[in-house]
Amino acid sequence: MEVSKLKNGGLSKQKFEYKWVIAAMCFLMVFTGLGFCSSAKSIYIVAITEALGFSRSAFLINDSFRYITTAIVSVFFGTMVHSFGTKKMVVAGLICLVISSFLYSVARKLFVFYLGGVFLGLGVAWTTTTMMGVVINKWFKKNKGTVLGAVLASNGLGAAVAIHIVTPIIYQQGNAFGYQTAYKITAAIIMVVLIIVLIFYRENPPKEDIQESLDTGKESEKKKEEWRGFEFYEVTEKPYFYCLIVCVFLHMLMGVGNIVTPHLNDVGLDASFVASALSIQVIALAIFKFVIGFIYDRFGIKVSTNICLVCSVFCKLLLFLITSSPLGKALTVVYSILTALSAPIETVLLPILALDLFGERSYHKTLGILAAVTTTGQAIGTPALSLSYDIWQSYNVSFLISLISSVLILIAMNWAMLASKKEKSRILN
Repeated sequence: MEVSKLKNGGLSKQKFEYKWVIAAMCFLMVFTGLGFCSSAKSIYIVAITEALGFSRSAFLINDSFRYITTAIVSVFFGTMVHSFGTKKMVVAGLICLVISSFLYSVARKLFVFYLGGVFLGLGVAWTTTTMMGVVINKWFKKNKGTVLGAVLASNGLGAAVAIHIVTPIIYQQGNAFGYQTAYKITAAIIMVVLIIVLIFYRENPPKEDIQESLDTGKESEKKKEEWRGFEFYEVTEKPYFYCLIVCVFLHMLMGVGNIVTPHLNDVGLDASFVASALSIQVIALAIFKFVIGFIYDRFGIKVSTNICLVCSVFCKLLLFLITSSPLGKALTVVYSILTALSAPIETVLLPILALDLFGERSYHKTLGILAAVTTTGQAIGTPALSLSYDIWQSYNVSFLISLISSVLILIAMNWAMLASKKEKSRILN
């Protein structure tokens, strides 16, 4: 498509780039898929467990089913993209998200919630972070970090909208089952997105767009020609590959996001303040995902990664200090901001780490392995960290273990990035 544009007193024609339509649809998928189906999920925990009489640890096993499912399909992600293409996988993923929300809306038994977790895992695997990394890498040859950050930032915006929509529905006075209506609304929203994707999504950019993107990326052209990375069998021979795997696994295993909301309720903060704090967090997350992507494009992987990891350490320290006092509320807001700044390590930077450390040649397979490790850590960590509450009626033990892990991850990740940098310098020189 071409549009007219004034230039030097006359009209010239400028080509419309369809990649921005793709970026907009990616933004919409993450806005709804992660924002409504994943990031707002913790809002439901107290309501569902109280309405149906489940223990929190038993109910959160449905997250384990979600993460295990995502981990399994992520191992084969590269093969599936090659066999089916991105559009078929995205459409299948959106259908799975609809089914998941519907199952959650009618579930009264734990096994139905667990089945919903399986479909949620499939949907998230095929429509969010990993898939966005592949799609953006395919359509954009310049400023990938900034574009990917902007797309994944929609998670925070979507969660902010979702929290304010579903919270009053879930906790409406006199209706213990308001969460069922909230899930049905979510299913309807995903259906609308599915229709939009079916109409407008394209599998591949036109050949002329690919060439134009390559031509406009002249400042990095030489680097791209010299550094194409390793074949996957070569990647598996690198010690820092396994170091990265362990760090990603521990980071997700010790992720406390799903237990912070009930912890804030337990220390005496009222539901409306918790919802406001979560809104600040998800809005900050939207901003920081874009910022971290921009920082990566300008300053590289080490600076962007360390910002996230250092914030991860400090935000876990704050969890021990939060109370219902005015100071405690202020610290809750600080926590919300710091945890938002730490979160891009598991979203924006995950595809970038795979690409930056190991290159284009093994990108799909390496990214799939990292995504599988990420969700495996989440699958084990969520119910395991909840056991602290069931045993001691407090999450503090889980927070302490998570804090120690974050410090160790900070050290190990810097070693892995340094080892990768040295090897790339050796190859290029």
